[in-house]
Amino acid sequence: LDGVVVLVSKVDLRPGAAGQGKVAAVRRAMQEHGLRELVLWQSQGLGKEEEEAQISELQSALQRVQGASPSDLEDLWQRQRARAQELFDSQALQTKQVDVQEEFARAYDEQETYTEQEPYEGTETITTHVQQSRQIWEPPQGPFLRSITFSQNGVGA
Repeated sequence: LDGVVVLVSKVDLRPGAAGQGKVAAVRRAMQEHGLRELVLWQSQGLGKEEEEAQISELQSALQRVQGASPSDLEDLWQRQRARAQELFDSQALQTKQVDVQEEFARAYDEQETYTEQEPYEGTETITTHVQQSRQIWEPPQGPFLRSITFSQNGVGA
């Protein structure tokens, strides 16, 4: 796997021997699989210059490895699945006998009385306020003509 860079993140969260043990375990696994490039990534407590140096180190590691084709990655996925199945199949079956106190209920028949109820019928009364209006007739006021007379010859009244 020439195109692999192993990045160990959060190395700052395990200070001292615990963090060194984690990195050593990763290095051993890398050696078993022929991996060469390792980048330690600190997630907190870095200044701007330290962050830039960390990014630069990662970019350098990426430039030192060859690119991998997608077909190589497919092969890797198949090998990973095969190895996982191999590890699963190699495990011995583990069983444990446990004493359990058993509690159970006996079946019984009981007849319950059932009374059919009449369908519910009810009415509901709602009182609401309604605005009402009524028209009051008032006789017209003012000087109005009482009659108009027309003549047949078209001369006014």
